[in-house]
Amino acid sequence: MQYQYTQDQNWEDYSAGRVLHNFPGHPAFPVRLASELFQQAYAVWQTAGGVGRCRLFDPCCGGAYHLAVLGLLHSDAIGEIIAADVDSRALELAQLNLRLLSIEGLAARTAEIAQMAGDYGKASHQEALESAHRIRAARQAVVPVTLFQADALANSASHDPDLLMADIVFSDVPYGIRSAWIGGTEVHSPLERFLENLVPILTPRSVVIIAADKAQKIQHGAYQRLKRWSIGKRQAMLLRIQ
Repeated sequence: MQYQYTQDQNWEDYSAGRVLHNFPGHPAFPVRLASELFQQAYAVWQTAGGVGRCRLFDPCCGGAYHLAVLGLLHSDAIGEIIAADVDSRALELAQLNLRLLSIEGLAARTAEIAQMAGDYGKASHQEALESAHRIRAARQAVVPVTLFQADALANSASHDPDLLMADIVFSDVPYGIRSAWIGGTEVHSPLERFLENLVPILTPRSVVIIAADKAQKIQHGAYQRLKRWSIGKRQAMLLRIQ
């Protein structure tokens, strides 16, 4: 993949388990890749007439690591994050990560890390504390968050129209190895159903980013493919309603 917006730099401040939270079995999306894909989508949204800060949505957010990273890195471009998942355990992790987008949440996490650094004197805790201070200094705006439980494969689209119309959807969909589709197990093509359920909450300006393994077919008759990238074992695609 050719990166247009992000530099090859040290992203360790945002690594999972440092300031942001992680649970075993919940993979963390690469920080630079998440930032690049978001910025590509944001540029397309702006070109289509989008103005100001966008509304970002992920209907199968898992631990919301990538959403929290994006909210911290691009608070100037993201006005709201809405996240959902069917897995209650994943939502526990998502709540911890997305709380870092609030002033109180990031301050509480910084204080927690400072307490650990004082109690245990480990270099890793001190490094995490320094990361927390840098993240707080770099953030430009607070990003409001809505988090709820829903099945992205439910027959009745799993997105409450009273909650949102999405400007950008960014989803790292289950690969079936460390993560798997939980709801809608009777669905023959989960990814196609997933895309179908997004249609009611998209506008002609909306942009959809799907990251998946290369075995999954990312296609649906309602969408136009704008870009596709191959990144190691992953693929990512930028779509818009036709």
